[in-house]
Amino acid sequence: MQKISRRRWNLAVGIAVASAMAGCHSLLPPKREEVESVGLTVYVSTVGSDDWNGLTIGHTAPFGGPVATIQKALGIVRSCRHTRPGSRSPARIVIRGGFYVLESPIVIAPDDSGLVISAYPGETVVISGGTTIKSWSMRSDGLWEADAPASMNATTINQFFVQDRRQERPRLPRDNWYFTANAVVADKYRSRAFRFEKQELDPHWYALNDVQVVTYGIWTTDRYWVQSIDPRSSTVYFQQDGEELQPYQTRQRFYIDNVREALQEPGQWYFDRPRQKILYKP
Repeated sequence: MQKISRRRWNLAVGIAVASAMAGCHSLLPPKREEVESVGLTVYVSTVGSDDWNGLTIGHTAPFGGPVATIQKALGIVRSCRHTRPGSRSPARIVIRGGFYVLESPIVIAPDDSGLVISAYPGETVVISGGTTIKSWSMRSDGLWEADAPASMNATTINQFFVQDRRQERPRLPRDNWYFTANAVVADKYRSRAFRFEKQELDPHWYALNDVQVVTYGIWTTDRYWVQSIDPRSSTVYFQQDGEELQPYQTRQRFYIDNVREALQEPGQWYFDRPRQKILYKP
């Protein structure tokens, strides 16, 4: 089973195409302004209703008209196909232009083979798994602050957009990167820790376990959450093993992401997990 992630994306092309011809057909012939049908065609619109049948582009009494969600359209296609067991009849879901917010992921299964999902010709469709953050207030330090969604956590939410522009999390150094000082000799920590130059990482940082170290290996770029920092030996330990292909090396590039104390530059944001707040410097 393949899941389409709940991140924002512009729908431009169909998901899958098959050539089988048997199956269900639209109850009404396509109008001139409609997309030419291939087997079953189901329409989705921001002004639609999931109480309608999805088989017409405009509302016709009592139940004709586009549905409101892609998930409902998928359900209609699947229900029609189940009336012919084993059928892979061609089907199309056509989405009218507009902004669609997902409450749950769109799941495309093997049984959906032969289905094409596309935007209506000449119209732009935006599908977003994001949440709009409202009720901002300005703090005395010049930062904006708002309540974070109840389900938000630092490990799953790392993108923040303002007027369609991606904002950055606070990082150190601001540009370029640091270099590891040495690998850790103990075998059990060779891929879970490394030594750094003095004062590059601070054990007193706010919400230390939400700080992330980004390392550059020969083949990979890895992100690992900090577990602890030993200032005496200048060693950082991670919450999980890293470097799948090799242990950490001397003079390996890295930078430090999501550091509350580094929130100083315009366009930076930070999720304050202990207080369940989002901070933003405009």
